[in-house]
Amino acid sequence: MARVMIKLWTQGKRATAASIENGLVYPTFTNTLYIKWDEYEGPNGPVRYISSVTGDPAAAMQLDAIRDSRDTDESLSEDDLPSHITFIPYDEGGINPYTFLDLPEKQ
Repeated sequence: MARVMIKLWTQGKRATAASIENGLVYPTFTNTLYIKWDEYEGPNGPVRYISSVTGDPAAAMQLDAIRDSRDTDESLSEDDLPSHITFIPYDEGGINPYTFLDLPEKQ
């Protein structure tokens, strides 16, 4: 994880932290969140909503504030997302450290 962070910094990408899940590194960038979507059947058809969030704590707190300000307990949908936060689908955001660092895959 540390080597991925160093390479990101040399590329000019300033991650403030990172986490690892299932062998992938998820760097924390300002105003960026990794999200998992789920869906339910609404009165006008399927509605996608955020089922899980990780990333920038300040951005996550902004989402919590939006959720708390609503009159309903429903999860946030795509229509509720602020435009100043970058949302990356969780399954697309992880960095494979071996590929990223040009290392041979672990056997």
